[in-house]
Amino acid sequence: RWRHGALITLGIGVLWLPWKFLATYGDYVFNWFFILCSIMGPIVGIFVADYWIVHKKKYYLYDLYVSNGVYSYWNGFNPVAFITWAICSIISVTIAFPIGIWWLTSVVLPIPIYIGLMKVWGLKKYQPEYFTPICQAENGQKNSF
Repeated sequence: RWRHGALITLGIGVLWLPWKFLATYGDYVFNWFFILCSIMGPIVGIFVADYWIVHKKKYYLYDLYVSNGVYSYWNGFNPVAFITWAICSIISVTIAFPIGIWWLTSVVLPIPIYIGLMKVWGLKKYQPEYFTPICQAENGQKNSF
């Protein structure tokens, strides 16, 4: 498994063309910051939307650590978050970067997209038991933060 991970990392590193970033110092810093914000910005927006708006600042602690809890979604993977991240990253790289508003699209744009997808599709399909989490069903107690 370690060898496969190393080969995948090598492939990503070669496709990333790091020698292009090192051509000039200014390009390196600007491009690195742009890539970092385009990848991490949507994740921040998704976290903010999920915690503050979708789940209303209430996570069930026990369910965060069990594989069949309310946060397991689809095999432990939240497809709504991934779809939101992919859409916003692509928009940030292709459309917003030339205009100069990539920071806005990478952090602010995921919030309404994630909320809309979760309300329409995500909560109904992947969290129908959200209102009766495992910690309440098994222990009869409320264990949230």
